[in-house]
Amino acid sequence: MTAVVGACAPANAPTAAPADTAASEPEPEDSFTARHAALDRRIAVQQRIASKTEGETRARALFAMAEAYSEHLALASEQHYTHALQQLDSSDIEMQEEWARTNETFTAQRHRWLDQAEQSYDRALESPGLPNELMAEARYGRATTRQAQGDDEGAHRDYEALLRNHPHHALVGPSALVLADAAFADNEVRNAEPLYLLASGRGELGSQLYARYRLGWIAFNRHDNQAALDRWVDVVIHARTLEHSAGLADSAAKDCVRAYAEIGRPEAASAFFQRLHPARSLELLQILAEHYRAEGRFADAERVGIPLPPAPR
Repeated sequence: MTAVVGACAPANAPTAAPADTAASEPEPEDSFTARHAALDRRIAVQQRIASKTEGETRARALFAMAEAYSEHLALASEQHYTHALQQLDSSDIEMQEEWARTNETFTAQRHRWLDQAEQSYDRALESPGLPNELMAEARYGRATTRQAQGDDEGAHRDYEALLRNHPHHALVGPSALVLADAAFADNEVRNAEPLYLLASGRGELGSQLYARYRLGWIAFNRHDNQAALDRWVDVVIHARTLEHSAGLADSAAKDCVRAYAEIGRPEAASAFFQRLHPARSLELLQILAEHYRAEGRFADAERVGIPLPPAPR
């Protein structure tokens, strides 16, 4: 049962002593324990349902079990991260030993929940009656579980099946992105490009922008500098104001310098980069001028209008 913290007392009730108030506050570890326990209860309920029913009801119960095991994994990762923060810069031997035990426990739990999640997704997908929309989610869940276990081949089979059998599902975008990255890493650009194109218009905006960024690199590597610049400009404009995408915006802005150096006019660079990324325009112009100098294009560097850095003393 989840404790209610900070409940309001009657107006005439005596004020509790500070020590009592502090004692009523749950420790972070207690919160994690309670949340894991709640997930275990949910799994037990779904196990009973799956054992006593058939068809769609049983399939839904198996899927719910798989999702609960996946939530166990996410919660354990959060718990592990919290422990890691507590151990940062700690020179206490006992705390280091506790961290080692905690890390060992986390690793064991992670393997157990990954196995149980994959088995539950397997049973859900094999069970007749699983609705089509849940089948796509189960495939995606099993793919991410397999990927976390290092089974990239099995994960890719599920991602490919999702694209093939559920082409209009919301999970098409992130599935295509994983497959595109894998093909790109293997230098299979011909296979990566259509997958990035698919991902560039599906799913969350941050993932779409990442796919467009990769398409910019594909264009740049084939010396299509205008297409690369157009892709990267699009990424910067949308990503610079998007939460959690500032790093992508900065990377794309610096890559814009590469393409601009090939096709842009040096004297127009100041206006271009001021529009592109006002907060970073001076830095980008400095990078452009340095790029020109590195190529021996000293006159172009002067036209950018950025003074040379002071000579070292």
